[in-house]
Amino acid sequence: MEQFVMNTKVYMGSSCLEKIKELSIEKAYIICDPFMAQSGKVNLITDLLTEKGSSFEVFSEVVPDPTIAVVSKAIGGMKGFGPDTIIALGGGSAIDTAKAASHIYTQMGNDKLNLIAVPTTSGTGSEVTNFSVISDPGSSGEISSALRQYGTGCGIP
Repeated sequence: MEQFVMNTKVYMGSSCLEKIKELSIEKAYIICDPFMAQSGKVNLITDLLTEKGSSFEVFSEVVPDPTIAVVSKAIGGMKGFGPDTIIALGGGSAIDTAKAASHIYTQMGNDKLNLIAVPTTSGTGSEVTNFSVISDPGSSGEISSALRQYGTGCGIP
C-alpha cells in the first residue's frame, strides 16, 4: 500500500507574512538567493523577526539548480548559528536548498527545525512537497530526496 500525506499549512493574502510574528521563532536561518538579499526583499522577513525579538542570520548563496556544495555551505552556517527555524525565501531552488539543509542538519543529531517557505515565484510547488532536488555536478545528474518527516511546515506565498 502507498500513502500520500500533505502536512503543509498555506497562508496567503496581503498580510500573510504577519503570521511569522505569531510563530515560535527564537533563531531563524534565512536561506535565499543573492537577488533577494541585494533587492532588499529579505528585509520583509528580517524586519518582522527584529520586531518580535528573534535573532537571525541570512544565507544568500543559493544558485539555480542548487548543488550539494551550496547545501553543505548552508549547513555549515547553520552549525555555527544553531537555528530553531529555517525560512526559505525565493523560488524552488531556495526552498529545495532549505529543505535539504534542514533534513541533513537534523540527521546530524541536531533538534528538528521548523521550516517556513516564502515562495516568491510560481511553478515548482516546492513549498508544498516533501521532496528536494539537489544537483551533483560531479555525477550524471540530480539527487532527489524524500523528506517525508521534514517537509515544509508552513508555506506563505
